[in-house]
Amino acid sequence: MARRGWVSAEVGPERWVRVVVFDELPGFARTLSDTRTNLRRSVLALAVVAVGFGLGSLLGRTGHPELAVVPYAVALVALGWGAFHAYRARWRNDQQALDDAAQARAERARGERPRRAPGAPVFKRASSAAEMGSWLVGVTTVAAADVVDVTVADDPTRGDHRVATVRLADGAVRAYTSPDRSLERLLAAFGRGVGRG
Repeated sequence: MARRGWVSAEVGPERWVRVVVFDELPGFARTLSDTRTNLRRSVLALAVVAVGFGLGSLLGRTGHPELAVVPYAVALVALGWGAFHAYRARWRNDQQALDDAAQARAERARGERPRRAPGAPVFKRASSAAEMGSWLVGVTTVAAADVVDVTVADDPTRGDHRVATVRLADGAVRAYTSPDRSLERLLAAFGRGVGRG
């Protein structure tokens, strides 16, 4: 939907949202927060395995089978590392999906669940945040002109998370916390006084 992308972020205790440009779309955001990190780890492990087995095979064929043991060992370690992270990511995704479902049930019970506005298109991609906001009921839209500054810092309680604090022209402050490094890139692109803590 958004031209610049999206990121999953925590905005309060047990409350996660998808931040798309300046629209917050609650629901099923926890699971998405780790997607990019997991993909990078998987591609790295796959590359190390491929290079290790390729190099081991090459050394074995060139008459140095004793040297082939090292790349094969590195490839096997990378394979084990990748399998461990895949298992851990699967377990974490299962837990996060349960938490996302619980958040969705609570929001639905309170009448806060985002839904399509009557008459809004189903399969058309929005060309702007304002257009997307007009197609949905129960979302928050913040215009880029309303952003005074954005400060990004490490989360002191969780080392792998970053916190982006957005100060608005009306004095309101919004804080977004996420393990996804795209948080900084997406919010910094729209702030004028972007700083790092």
